[in-house]
Amino acid sequence: RSPKHGDRDPYSARGTARRIAHRALQDRPLLQADLHLRGFTGPHLDAVSLLEAFETERVTVAAGVPTIWMGILQALDASPGGWDMSSMRTMTVGGAAPPRAMIEGFGERHGLHITHGWGMTEMTPVGTLSGAPGQEQGLSGAAVYDKRALQGPPIPFVEVRARGADGIVPWDGASMGELEVRGPSVASSYYESPDSGDRWTDDGWFKTGDIVTIDGRGCIEIADRTKDVIKSGGEWISSVALENSLMAHPAV
Repeated sequence: RSPKHGDRDPYSARGTARRIAHRALQDRPLLQADLHLRGFTGPHLDAVSLLEAFETERVTVAAGVPTIWMGILQALDASPGGWDMSSMRTMTVGGAAPPRAMIEGFGERHGLHITHGWGMTEMTPVGTLSGAPGQEQGLSGAAVYDKRALQGPPIPFVEVRARGADGIVPWDGASMGELEVRGPSVASSYYESPDSGDRWTDDGWFKTGDIVTIDGRGCIEIADRTKDVIKSGGEWISSVALENSLMAHPAV
């Protein structure tokens, strides 16, 4: 807690449970400037310890990787009402794409909102955001979770496009290509690495290595990493979509 405020806590508590500690506030410079934050990770990242901390500290926003949140969802499912989560406004997921079934499970069974997105260290590190206010306007039921399971549109000042074998692909929500990005928060080179120039296009866009589709509103869906995509019979098969389908099966 900031000594400026002593024992007073005029702003919301914020819990951060991330495996990669150096990113904990890297993507929130403006937030840090305006808000008095109380963050914690601690040595105990098991679901019960985190839920107890959320309840005790009246946490309003928490951030973690999908593995953390899957464990928390399992604990909540095993003990509905076991913890008071009424202070929690949203739970942010980063590091990997969260399964749609997990997003829906938190929302439908526990009334908890998941916000997530996509980014890279080279982007400092957030590039897109999904689940922000207004993005799901006019949607209901399953359509809400279909939308939120996407990686979302780019944040302000970040531009996106995707390039396929025949050039830039259309924003039709179906055509796949490697995601390219640019903006003031996107790296323009690697420090003292002159041989890495092939990570940028001739016109200055960063090649992310992610295979995506982009819909008409600029909303991104990550299909895979270029090295992980399954190619069969001339088709590109998303291992992410395959995993999400498996996670949604009631026997898993």
